[in-house]
Amino acid sequence: MAVEILEELGIKSTLQGILPEGVCGHKRESDDAEYLFVQNYSENAAEVFVGEGYTDMESGANAGVVSLDAYDVKILKKLKEI
Repeated sequence: MAVEILEELGIKSTLQGILPEGVCGHKRESDDAEYLFVQNYSENAAEVFVGEGYTDMESGANAGVVSLDAYDVKILKKLKEI
């Protein structure tokens, strides 16, 4: 039911697909980039598909799929095309 309500209101998820339990994502934008904060509030490790074009801010690696340890957070950056 919640999915239908969100679709009706035109509200889109920050992350694509179904998220594992305890995982959430938040997006912030600047003039030249978008930043994705992926947080795992669960005691279980998780993997999340974030899409192409993101770079892990800590490791510098390309991040199409993010692996999160228990209680982990990843900050990703994607440059905007101008």
